[in-house]
Amino acid sequence: MKKLKLKYLAVELGRAISPKRCSVVRVMGAGLLVGSLVANAVHAQDAAPATTAAAPQTGDQATKDKNAKTLGTVTVTAQKRSEALLDVPVPVTVVQPVTLVLNNRLQLSDFYTQVPGLSYSRGNVSIRGITTGTFGNPTVGVTIDDVPFGSTVQNGNGGNVVPDIDPFDLQQIEVLRGPQGTLYGAASMGGLIKYDTVDPQTDKFGGRLEVDGQSMDHGGAGYGVRGALNIPLTDDFAVRVSAFKRDEPGFIKNVENNDDKGSTGANGARVSALWLPTSNVTVRFAALDQHTYIDGTTSFAGDINRTPLYGDYYGNKIPITYDHRDTRFYDLHVDADLGWGSFSSITGYSQDHITTRDDVSPIFGFIAGLVYGIDGLAADIYEPSKTNKFSQEFRLSSNEGTSKLDWQGGAFFTNEQSYSNQFINPRDPTTMEIIGEPNSFYNGFGPSTYKEYALYGDIDYHFTDRFDIQLGGRYSRNKQTYSSTSSGLLNGDGVTYSGSSDDNVATYLFSPRFKLTDNLMLYARVATGYRPGGSNLGSVPGSDMQPTYNSDKTTNYEIGVKGAFLDHQLIWDASVYYIDWSHIQILETSLDTGLSFVGNAGKAKSQGIENTLTLQPSDSFSITASLVYNDAVLTQDFPLQGAYALSGERLPYSAKWTGSLAIDKQFPINAEWKGFAGANFAYVGDRYEDFPASQDFPRVHTPSYTETDIHGGVTTGPWTFSMNVRNLFDRRGFLGGGPRDTLSPTSTLYSWNMIQPRTFGLTAAYKF
Repeated sequence: MKKLKLKYLAVELGRAISPKRCSVVRVMGAGLLVGSLVANAVHAQDAAPATTAAAPQTGDQATKDKNAKTLGTVTVTAQKRSEALLDVPVPVTVVQPVTLVLNNRLQLSDFYTQVPGLSYSRGNVSIRGITTGTFGNPTVGVTIDDVPFGSTVQNGNGGNVVPDIDPFDLQQIEVLRGPQGTLYGAASMGGLIKYDTVDPQTDKFGGRLEVDGQSMDHGGAGYGVRGALNIPLTDDFAVRVSAFKRDEPGFIKNVENNDDKGSTGANGARVSALWLPTSNVTVRFAALDQHTYIDGTTSFAGDINRTPLYGDYYGNKIPITYDHRDTRFYDLHVDADLGWGSFSSITGYSQDHITTRDDVSPIFGFIAGLVYGIDGLAADIYEPSKTNKFSQEFRLSSNEGTSKLDWQGGAFFTNEQSYSNQFINPRDPTTMEIIGEPNSFYNGFGPSTYKEYALYGDIDYHFTDRFDIQLGGRYSRNKQTYSSTSSGLLNGDGVTYSGSSDDNVATYLFSPRFKLTDNLMLYARVATGYRPGGSNLGSVPGSDMQPTYNSDKTTNYEIGVKGAFLDHQLIWDASVYYIDWSHIQILETSLDTGLSFVGNAGKAKSQGIENTLTLQPSDSFSITASLVYNDAVLTQDFPLQGAYALSGERLPYSAKWTGSLAIDKQFPINAEWKGFAGANFAYVGDRYEDFPASQDFPRVHTPSYTETDIHGGVTTGPWTFSMNVRNLFDRRGFLGGGPRDTLSPTSTLYSWNMIQPRTFGLTAAYKF
């Protein structure tokens, strides 16, 4: 085999030391130091909306007008005003959290198959295939009660950390597909996920309690406890308190830790208050505190073809592997009815602390062995990081339907401060003791800031009661600063780089809408979205790295139809779209210095058809089916170093075909008891993982999979008892994977993330 060239080793180390949770982009005068040690030793490298009435109602239903139950009259706030789902000219899917809790689908990775166009792979979320993979700024925005959640940029882990909000105290989840840059700003170039929580109620005292248990094949037992209490203190003031705890079994045995399977889970609480100081003013405040954890390995060890290396459901990571996240989230809403219109002030503040420790022995254990002269060393990378984020939005809007012209406008500001650390430590593989002084092998620190200022507005002119045109625009200014300090044996004497960026972006929306009948609407949509540009490490002597990179942009051309037929017993929602993506942001690596950085390159497109049908011939029976075709590919080669892809290659994680089918039935048992039963089927087509560093490396392919769930139970008075079986046939579906050793194109060690094995669950719920 040919020997690894010095520069390409630097490239690969630069990529390897920037794993998916990393925010210090960084290393490498190290490539030159280590290259001299290993140049002769290393081989060459190179769903459907759950809006039907058939689902049993097991919990409090808030009085928000978006909580309609009748098929086809669900209300959404996709355009920052309440509208019927069938009237809004936006491709949006609504997921009902009550159904998720009932079926023990508590994380985004559990229910993403219910949403047409939504993809999930190893913590990365994309919509309609708009992503270049693990590294980079996020392409899907997230809000909780209209407050932006999570970082807007990769430096704050924005691209790799999706929220794990327990659905127990959520009102509904809306997923908006396609660019949403006009109303929602940066990082929504692929789409948006909106979490809407349950509001307190001033008119009644009540609450609910739920207890569940589960038994997982290849795993063990788990449990969950949840409770919520609504307390009206006066006629115009109410408080709602909720809390939950869940612990779920792991199912991947770790051969490096006595076959320990680890565990995952979360716990948290939320307090919200609603105050009505006058008849036309509403004040809402909420505070959320949540801890999520993954202890132990969650990835299956196999080769590139997923052939087990140690046996079925076995991994091989050092025992100290974990992933913990602590989130505190606060928001304050003030809404005033002005008579001729309405005013809203939305204030948010969050603290996000993420701590991960992962096994990087295949790369850095080998390198540390050369440095210390000890064979067979293990190595871990420890990455504590935190992001503090403040946002403020002011919005003024007209009263809809009072004239031919509806309008709204607003101003938005956000300020993020992020701090990221990386420590790599060689360890004795038997005792796990650190070799040498702690954190002396590699130590990296990368503080960053992000500020966004924006003005936005849209007008909707109604030419007739059946035809209108919406125009919208947004102007944003984004400022970033970033610095990176690294030291340790792997980086020589240590070095500090810093940089800043300042860019302006304009987005727009054009959307005509025509109602053929009261229940059938056609719409067209031209909309844009963007990710902000940013700073690399400034001007680095002897490097071809650009000090800054530009924003990239998507433009969506779409035609859609929404309609209700057979007296609202049949709902049809379909769209055809074409998305043009230009100036794509992609991770590069300098061949001169080994430094990783972000650059702009090439173009891509995403085109497809989304189709959803819901049939509800009676209040007790419903069928929902969706079928999606998505062709997301590059339209230009990547003329880059450290990133290799050719025109026509599919974008990461995007399946050409996906589909789902949900069936629900309710039936009477006797005068006091009612029963319900249902089944869900999902199909996810084959996908490709991240683009490789060079043509010498294979691109990882993930096969298609299917999953079938069933559920059923009974209700009587305030009680609900249910049973569910996830992955009924215990299919081995893969969410994604990649090589553990990124220094060799013939690596035989890959980590694969899998869907949950067959799991039996029981739930008891009491509403009062």
